[in-house]
Amino acid sequence: MSRIRVLLAGDSQIVLEIEKKYLRESEASIFTASRAENVLSVARKVRPGLIYLAFGLSSRAGEECCRAIKADADLRTIPVAMVCASEGERQRAREAGCDAVIAKPIDRHEFLESCRSLSAEAEEDERVP
Repeated sequence: MSRIRVLLAGDSQIVLEIEKKYLRESEASIFTASRAENVLSVARKVRPGLIYLAFGLSSRAGEECCRAIKADADLRTIPVAMVCASEGERQRAREAGCDAVIAKPIDRHEFLESCRSLSAEAEEDERVP
């Protein structure tokens, strides 16, 4: 995996630490946002190549953050993987426009594979004039 900036957004410190641990051996630069109101500002500031967003961020505000990211002209091309606990959340995450869904409990292999896949797609998008 090439050097990529990854934004991990969620209000559970335990889940954020697990995600950071999974990415620790990659070449990713890791940034975090633990509050819904910070996700967009951090994304604008660091311009991540990938965002992992907890669906349940601040009582389901993750869904609204995803919609806001995908509606923002400067951020919409950033792939968003939403971490969801139930099938209902997964369906709503897809409706919100996320690029991938990661089921809880988070499987390390699935998490890293989504990172590889989504970051490769992002690199392809950047090459197109």
